[in-house]
Amino acid sequence: MKGTRLEDLPIKHFEYIFTPTGMPLVPKGEDEHGTTSILVRGGAGTGKTTLALALAHAIAKAGGGLVFYLTTEFSPAEIAFKATLIGLPEEAVDVWPGGKDASVGSIVVEHLSEVRHGRAVLSSAERKKSSIDAVWESLHPESEAARRPSLPVRAVVIDALTLPDAGEDERSLRADLVNFVQALENEGISVVLVEELASETPAWSAFVVDVVLELTFSNDAETQELRRKLTLSKCRYSTSLPGPHDYGLEDESLAVWPDLLRVATGGHNRERLTHIKDPIRIAVPFHVDGKWAVLGPAIVIWIIDSTSTDMRRVFRHTPGAVEIPFKLGSITDIGIDKKTLQIHDNQGAAAVGWAVMSAGRELGANVCFIQHIERLLHRKGWATPIIHLLEALRELGFLVCVHADLSSIPQAVHVADFVWGKPGMSFSIPKRRHMWATRFLLAISTKPQSDQSQSLDASERRPSILRLSPTWRSRVETANSSHALNAIIENTSKADSQDKLVNPFVQSLAGSNKWRGNIIKYIGSGGTKTPTKTQLTWLALHLGAEWHAGQEAFREIMSDSPEPSMLLLWKAICSAIAGNKAAISELETILTSPEEIPILDPLLRGLAKTDQFDQADIIIADFVSRHKLSPWMHTRLRAETRLDSEHLAPVRDALPLLVALSEDAAIPLVHRAEIWHNLGVAYDRLGDQKAAGNAFQTALNLNSNLDASREELEGLSPKASLSHSAAPPR
Repeated sequence: MKGTRLEDLPIKHFEYIFTPTGMPLVPKGEDEHGTTSILVRGGAGTGKTTLALALAHAIAKAGGGLVFYLTTEFSPAEIAFKATLIGLPEEAVDVWPGGKDASVGSIVVEHLSEVRHGRAVLSSAERKKSSIDAVWESLHPESEAARRPSLPVRAVVIDALTLPDAGEDERSLRADLVNFVQALENEGISVVLVEELASETPAWSAFVVDVVLELTFSNDAETQELRRKLTLSKCRYSTSLPGPHDYGLEDESLAVWPDLLRVATGGHNRERLTHIKDPIRIAVPFHVDGKWAVLGPAIVIWIIDSTSTDMRRVFRHTPGAVEIPFKLGSITDIGIDKKTLQIHDNQGAAAVGWAVMSAGRELGANVCFIQHIERLLHRKGWATPIIHLLEALRELGFLVCVHADLSSIPQAVHVADFVWGKPGMSFSIPKRRHMWATRFLLAISTKPQSDQSQSLDASERRPSILRLSPTWRSRVETANSSHALNAIIENTSKADSQDKLVNPFVQSLAGSNKWRGNIIKYIGSGGTKTPTKTQLTWLALHLGAEWHAGQEAFREIMSDSPEPSMLLLWKAICSAIAGNKAAISELETILTSPEEIPILDPLLRGLAKTDQFDQADIIIADFVSRHKLSPWMHTRLRAETRLDSEHLAPVRDALPLLVALSEDAAIPLVHRAEIWHNLGVAYDRLGDQKAAGNAFQTALNLNSNLDASREELEGLSPKASLSHSAAPPR
């Protein structure tokens, strides 16, 4: 059925108890305006009048008209006070029919006694009948001289319908009420009925209306303190969350706090619900060799003990991470810049979640840092709501970090994605199977453009953190046989101990995996200090020892003032391993600076992880042009960037590029071998193991030192890894 969804309401979060988001307004007659009929019922003091006034005001405002409020109990002055509770000025309330300058959404009030000219109302049935007649007569006066409002009435409130008197038969009155509601809706006027009832008494008019809302008091399970609850027991034109929902004041405004997890998973307008479009991603090297925790939207438990890592420092140094800290308790403190928002426990756990969402939107936060969760998790009736809170924040894009003693929060462990120090809750990053040409680029010189260097801060104007002599690279690239490459490897092994960068670097360029043990030994020696150790750590990242580089960078960012080159390394790891978009953007700003050589590879890897291949191609083309690299190097860099993707479509795009390169006899032998190897990786990922085996064997024929091809052949199925009569090297 056609209609609209009313989302702009003076009751915070009220729109989320309907699915999809917003209270439905449906055209039901000749008038094009959508309408609804609502029953607000509840005991004395539960807030019925304020709720009814808020709903009627929102409907009238949306329809470009007024609220006609007929009261059987309150004076206009009392209604004016209620209006201030929903954010309206007292001037927005006037007596019927209101002034000529009345604004949209204003409320005009009439007391039933005024319409009856002081005649007493003797019974409940007479009160109801008189209310119906009074509204109709006011809206449809017989006299041409009768006063009329300056704007059309779009909502009518009758406050209040009372319990039937003993022995009263109101069946005929119900029929009158049905006709009354239908007639007004035909004119584009919504009806809000207020009914004061004792607890669990059947609603007299519930069958007439589209929406039934009930306000009650309930006792807190632990303190027995009274808490307001709002229940949506009927909604004719929409699915909904019945509740009961916590209900009260938020920042001095009416608010309902539905279970945030139910809302987050219930098909609501996600763009309206959460501000997080690109969740933060962080790659944390675990203490087990080769293991990582790649954290995106997740629940992370960081254990409090003597060796625990300060995760807040991790967030502080991770690009794109914006933290919102909060401490749970009888009064929950939520940090917003230099101020603190407080949520009392009598508002319920759901209120905490909605406050976090509001504060997070204000800060642009994507990380929640939670302390003292055990204070509420063990309270009666709080465990499930708190677990729902954690799951909802994760569902809405937050990285949720719970800092706690593991033994005190067993309930939270069951929903956690990662627990620091717990075996089996981390994983290995898939090994980079292809060979990457960016290793060779570490041995070219670069100078920042004059205009760019002026805009860099002092840390970015320093000499490049990893610049190797092109001499050894030239020797490797001019070698015309595996025998010649072996001789080069032997020569570097004899290099003096001060040249710890050369040995692993040349071994890697020649295709040997012997570099790994050396560089890991050098990094872990303990006696080596920066900048040498920093350079070794950067080299480890480029040669393929990402976890070891990550460990060193992770340790460094735990300090109060991390060394700038290691902080940049952490950003490079966030890009290459986690695909952190903010880190990618920061690395892009370093292009053309002295640091562009070491950051190029992690930048291209990050762009591949986030499917930004057009941007990668632009960067590669610019880099190749400025450094006057060969056209085949341009093509190789483009192909290998696509091999870094986790998806198969980019691999298919890389295949023809690699095939063309494999046919170019002018390319240096060491590169041709790696190109054939990469062709084998592409074939294998696309399901052609026979072609993959041929390609790996060709790579080994070209360069018998290429350990990666040997390992790939051993990993293929027996049929595919049999000795191949590969085409002779060209």
